[in-house]
Amino acid sequence: RILIGCGACYNFTSKNFVKYHDLATSSVASVSVAVANGIKSYSDQALVNFELQLDRFSDRITLAYLFPIKPYTSYDLILGLP
Repeated sequence: RILIGCGACYNFTSKNFVKYHDLATSSVASVSVAVANGIKSYSDQALVNFELQLDRFSDRITLAYLFPIKPYTSYDLILGLP
């Protein structure tokens, strides 16, 4: 499942999704992320330059930071608005 997050300024993917699908990640400059409850977290790993395909829609995502998205949310990818 994918969430288009109007409050997010970056793209994020869940660590569990990356691990489950054995996807290769890259080291990137660390980014600080404050979630809705104000807690800050940091990410220095990301999926870089990958294709997102949903049915007949396809787009290239340049960067999605790995983030410990809570399992109960059921989201694998959060797309921030530019």
